[in-house]
Amino acid sequence: MEREREERAPAAPIIVPDFLAMLDLERPLPSAAAREAYRGEAPSDSAAPDIWADLPTDRQSILAELDLHPGLMPADLARIRRRFARDNHPDRMPPALHSQATTRMTLANALIDEAERSACSGTG
Repeated sequence: MEREREERAPAAPIIVPDFLAMLDLERPLPSAAAREAYRGEAPSDSAAPDIWADLPTDRQSILAELDLHPGLMPADLARIRRRFARDNHPDRMPPALHSQATTRMTLANALIDEAERSACSGTG
């Protein structure tokens, strides 16, 4: 039994990720009003700005937010998709905005898919 332990290769070291390095520190942390709104609570300060105002769901607004233009490479489009999803995914929105966020994500994904097809075919 002791001999078996000696013959085994040593276990690979356990690598602990640097969670602080994984944080997006350039993105501002949500305000107290935002955290309360996300939890579905009314903001404690009635004068607080409505940070969850209606999200635009029209094609032109989404197109402007994405800043899609001819000449973008597939890697650029993937970066744009990830950024938009990080900021707009329904799972990251308050329950009251899930429907709007889903519409925004669906439209954004369709616009980015269209831009990818144009980039691959050389027409965009």
